[in-house]
Amino acid sequence: MKKHLYYLALFLLFIPMSVWGDTVPIEGRWGETGLRSFSPVPFTVEKENNVLYIYSNKAVSNVYIYIASTEGDVFYEGIYTFTAFEAIAFPLNGPPAGSYTIEISHSNGVLSGGFINP
Repeated sequence: MKKHLYYLALFLLFIPMSVWGDTVPIEGRWGETGLRSFSPVPFTVEKENNVLYIYSNKAVSNVYIYIASTEGDVFYEGIYTFTAFEAIAFPLNGPPAGSYTIEISHSNGVLSGGFINP
């Protein structure tokens, strides 16, 4: 019985992530301060309709987020603090249709990816 409850809880945990929008692939290196090896990336970026969501699976402060068009027009730029399993939403109603880049920077590394705003 406990095994069934475990699988049910695990399933329910991942339902919201699969119901959202399209995953925006991000690449780069992320290493914890003081460690010699690199650790898993704590961020996931997803786009649902006209909103870009950045999720973090752990608490991270002083995260620099930069979203710009491929032509260099900056639409979002700022420093954010994430708590564990929190998402920060960035509405994409203002930027015109086109290709965009996202950069997530921190003292532990730099991650970047791209998406299209229809």
